[in-house]
Amino acid sequence: RSVIYAILENSPTLGDSLHMRGIGPTGDPVAWDIKVIHRRGNSTKRFVALSIIRDLQEKKNSGNSSSEEAIKNEIIQLGVKYQLATKHTSFVVVDELNHPVSGSLTPMKIDTKLPQQIRRPLY
Repeated sequence: RSVIYAILENSPTLGDSLHMRGIGPTGDPVAWDIKVIHRRGNSTKRFVALSIIRDLQEKKNSGNSSSEEAIKNEIIQLGVKYQLATKHTSFVVVDELNHPVSGSLTPMKIDTKLPQQIRRPLY
């Protein structure tokens, strides 16, 4: 089973199906007719962007990439555009209501141990 994601912006309208051709893992030509499922909304695009970022991160970590900097830049671009926290992006929350703070700020250490079952980063 394969799932193909794409974020198409400023492109011609797609129909209800696509015909894809390529080379399979054995080197033989392969072809598929794929049903297109149109989704609207930001949450779907964010999910697809996160999937692409995970694939890029795996490619970068495999050491097979000829351009780690290009992969990092693509991860940053997707993270910022779709507001996703990644290994290379983060966000700061700002209180726009302008509540005054009295006193001084005190640094605090917060224990962030992960459960034993989690062995890899969650991004």
